[in-house]
Amino acid sequence: TIAIQALHIRNLEYQGRLDEAIIPAADLHERLSSTLGEDHADTLQAEGVLNSLYVDSGRWNDVDTIMAIRRTRWDDDPDELVKLTLLISNNTTSDYKERYLDLALDSAQRAVALRGEQDPEMTSNLASVHLARGEHAEAVRWLETTISNAGEEHEEIETYQSTLEQAREQMAAASESAHAP
Repeated sequence: TIAIQALHIRNLEYQGRLDEAIIPAADLHERLSSTLGEDHADTLQAEGVLNSLYVDSGRWNDVDTIMAIRRTRWDDDPDELVKLTLLISNNTTSDYKERYLDLALDSAQRAVALRGEQDPEMTSNLASVHLARGEHAEAVRWLETTISNAGEEHEEIETYQSTLEQAREQMAAASESAHAP
């Protein structure tokens, strides 16, 4: 019956009845959390739906609560922290992205602290967050670290190098516009 409830919630959402959709979504999330656990895939999916409804209805205090719970839940899991940073830094809702970029930075820094600066995935992720925040010099520094630690044979080396080029171009453009009359 989870699928039926999910369809009901989506139907309400598509009708623009967000407040009405939040009630069964919150109930479903609570029941799944208590029966399956917070980390179960179904619970996490229900949490994502609920969070999306909160964002769409502008219930930022509720979104803040979910985001804080996520950050705490994944404090010792660098892979989940990376997923959280990507969720934030790649989000297309500008209010959401702006509101949670500090959390993304904190999560990316924690992932690097856990896994170490020698892990290119972690440092590349941190660089991406700095880019999303417009911190080009920090992004360049972390991308240089990423490339140095990845080595020429790494499967993502071309992506890292391309991103570094883009970061340098953005840094130069920002510098030029800051010095323009």
